[in-house]
Amino acid sequence: MWWSKPHCAVLLPDRIELSRAAGRKGARTRDAIALVPAAATPWWRTALSALESAVAPGERWHVILGGDTVKWLVVPWSDALATPRELQAYLRARVRATYGDIADGWRIAHSAPRPGSPLLVGALASDLLTALHEGFGRAKGRVAAVRPLYSMQFDAWRRRMHGASSWFLLAESGRLSVGRLIDDRFIAMHGEPTPLPWWQAAPALMQQMTLATSTPATGTVYCLHEGHAAPGDVDLSAWGAWVNLDPVARFGTDARACPWVAAC
Repeated sequence: MWWSKPHCAVLLPDRIELSRAAGRKGARTRDAIALVPAAATPWWRTALSALESAVAPGERWHVILGGDTVKWLVVPWSDALATPRELQAYLRARVRATYGDIADGWRIAHSAPRPGSPLLVGALASDLLTALHEGFGRAKGRVAAVRPLYSMQFDAWRRRMHGASSWFLLAESGRLSVGRLIDDRFIAMHGEPTPLPWWQAAPALMQQMTLATSTPATGTVYCLHEGHAAPGDVDLSAWGAWVNLDPVARFGTDARACPWVAAC
C-alpha cells in the first residue's frame, strides 16, 4: 500500500543492507545481500539491480547511497545571495570549479542555509538517480527519499554528539569520510578511498583538513565504522577525545551484519 511505512535500503560497493517494516509498531527485519560488481560497470548498477529484485509492487523505500556516489564540498556563505535560484547557481558554480565539466550532469543538494555560515553541499550523478527511478518503475515500487549515507548517519547520531568543536568520521569498507564541525556547522568535509584501516588513514586526512581550514585541530572525535576497532589500535589524541559510536549497543545485535541500515 502506498501509505504503508517505508522500507530502507543502504547501497554499498560490496552489499546492500535492507530494513523492512514488519507491520508491528516500530518492528523491522534486517538483512544483507552480497554483491559482486562487474569490472567494467559502476558498482552502483549492480546494487540497483539487486535492489530492484528485492522491491515488491506498492512498496515505498528510502534509498541511502554509500561508497563514492556522493561528492562533497563545503562552500562559504555569500551575502550577495537573495533568492533560492541565486543560491543554486552559486553552489553549482562552486561545485563545477572544484570537480570540472563532469559536474554539469550532477544533482546538487545542500544543508539548511544559515546566513554567515558555510553550506555543506552534496552532488550526485544524474544517471544514478535516473537508473534508480527506472528500476523502481519496473518493480512498481516507489522511491520515498534518497539520501547520502554520511548525512543520514550524522543526523541519526547528532543528538549524541556534544561540544562546540568536533569531528565526525564515517568509515565504510575501503572508504573514509571525515567532517569537521564548529558550532554544529560543517567547515570542512572530505571522503576518499583507502586501503588502510580507518584509524591509520584518519590522522593524515584530518591534518590536511586542519591546515586547509586554518582552525584549531582539537575537538571531540566521533567515529562510526564497520567491524571492530580495539581501543589500543586507535590514537587520535592529537585531535581530541575519541568517542566510538556503536550501532550494536544502540540498535541491537543484528546491527553487526547490517550496521548502516540499523539507523533507518
